[in-house]
Amino acid sequence: MFLALAPHIEDTAWFFDTELLVLAQRNRLRIHEVPVDWTDDPDSRVDIVRTALDDLKGMRRMFRKSVTGRAHVAAVPRRTRTTTPVLPVGALASSAEHLEYAS
Repeated sequence: MFLALAPHIEDTAWFFDTELLVLAQRNRLRIHEVPVDWTDDPDSRVDIVRTALDDLKGMRRMFRKSVTGRAHVAAVPRRTRTTTPVLPVGALASSAEHLEYAS
């Protein structure tokens, strides 16, 4: 399912995962959370104001997509009672080679 949604993800920074989850939800996919081990980098730097502004822009873009119907991806099969596609959240990093994190 990720491969069907990936071309519709516009953000290549911190908001990409939110955009992916919204697209999955709008296309009636079930989300399965997979625990991961987090290693914190104490030297990490994030521009909080810039990141927050970019996230607000992403939220506005996703709202517009939802209202106009562009959040629907035709290649994603509609969920039925016999078929329940699952998008494993923990597998995003290995499948998202074209996406880059802004750090």
